[in-house]
Amino acid sequence: MPSLHWWRTVFVLIPVIGVYTIVLGTLSLASTFVDRAGTFAHRCARWWAGLILVTSGVRTSLRGADLPPADRSCVFVANHASFYDIPIIFTTVPRQLRILAKASLGRFPFIGWHLQRSGHLLVDRQNPGASIFKKMQRLTAQ
Repeated sequence: MPSLHWWRTVFVLIPVIGVYTIVLGTLSLASTFVDRAGTFAHRCARWWAGLILVTSGVRTSLRGADLPPADRSCVFVANHASFYDIPIIFTTVPRQLRILAKASLGRFPFIGWHLQRSGHLLVDRQNPGASIFKKMQRLTAQ
């Protein structure tokens, strides 16, 4: 007999998080047709991430060095030690964030469209320099 956690995950967490993802993902994707800077899309990502953490009962706390000043660029890295890396980064880092993701995700309907339209960087693992160079060219042309 599966444990209570299994039942909760399958019949509560997965469906509820699926609804968050569909609703906020649709709002976020639609917003990219008006807001090319991705400000509202990022806000949707923060709401999505926060709802996932609350629903799952995950609490976070910040420790360590202070963040660099907001006017400076920086890179935040997650090692994907869990499924919560992205939601935790989106909820705890008080900055506009963009994700570095493998280019193959760009071929999936909806998620690929969203990643491309909201300014995330898709990198071809076989030729990472070319992917970044193309993205930089598109950004400087706008």
